[in-house]
Amino acid sequence: MVTKGIQNIEISRMLNYAQHMDEIIICDIGFPIPKGVEYVDLVLKDDFPRVEEVLDAVLDCFSVEKVIMAEEGRFYNPLYVRRVQDRFESNIPFEFIPHSEFKRRSVNVKGIIRTGDYTANSNILLVSADSGKFRRENKGVFKN
Repeated sequence: MVTKGIQNIEISRMLNYAQHMDEIIICDIGFPIPKGVEYVDLVLKDDFPRVEEVLDAVLDCFSVEKVIMAEEGRFYNPLYVRRVQDRFESNIPFEFIPHSEFKRRSVNVKGIIRTGDYTANSNILLVSADSGKFRRENKGVFKN
């Protein structure tokens, strides 16, 4: 029996299925889930669980190379955005795009985890990193 990490079977499978450069969204309660995109609905009640709580659990077992959020979030909830950014190493880039573009991009993600969060524009798109376990004899930059 699994006793550590994410124990939700669907989320565990979704994260394990994601390969390098695949995208996963953790969204608020109001985010429109596109037809045909796999999703797991975690909503238990208003504001539970929140995006930040789910993000913390995901980050314990999932490698991220880039984070994308709606630029509107920096206006409506700048402290929230700062808390999210603080969860990542400084070398992980953040990209902010219009919410309308974020929704369009959601059509092609590997999966979506829906929370009960009512924080406006709290949606987070995680771009999967490689495991960091690849061996390289040369660590320099390759140029064509």
